[in-house]
Amino acid sequence: MMLGIILAVPLAVNLLLLPGLNRPDATSNIQVQDKVKEEVRERIQEKQQVTQNRLDEAKKVRVRMYVKRMTERISAAIARLERLIARMEARIAKINEEGEDLDTSGAEASIEKAKGYISQAKTELEKVASDAEAFIESDGAPSEFSQVVKSVNEIKRLLVEAHRQLVLAIGDLKGLRVGETQ
Repeated sequence: MMLGIILAVPLAVNLLLLPGLNRPDATSNIQVQDKVKEEVRERIQEKQQVTQNRLDEAKKVRVRMYVKRMTERISAAIARLERLIARMEARIAKINEEGEDLDTSGAEASIEKAKGYISQAKTELEKVASDAEAFIESDGAPSEFSQVVKSVNEIKRLLVEAHRQLVLAIGDLKGLRVGETQ
């Protein structure tokens, strides 16, 4: 048994002294590999960060364009409804000027309701614009943007209701006579 130990010790010393099996080189190779792996991880993280920043900027641009388009569309709809209200009020004024005994109170009430819905839509539109800009600046969560979309849908509902009131007013005025009759 003792003979086996005596023969094994010089063999172990010879293995340590061989150039290919030198332990410090093996640990330095592992350290080099670890450094390379860490550098690769850092480069991957940098690329991911750059990609994420680019996506965030693209998302901000899309949100701005959405809000801009919706603001333009809603503003145009409000302008069209206001022109219609002005024409209807002019017609009611003409009917009242002629002194005929026609009841325009139903149409006037519907027009006033429509004006109320339009003013609510205008204030909501201003709120949407400020909320959307706050969302863009804060790098907000999707739930915040869904609030912006809900507000836009509420504006649409208000404008549809205003339109419905104006249709009722037109129906009330349609049967009334304007001008000379014989």
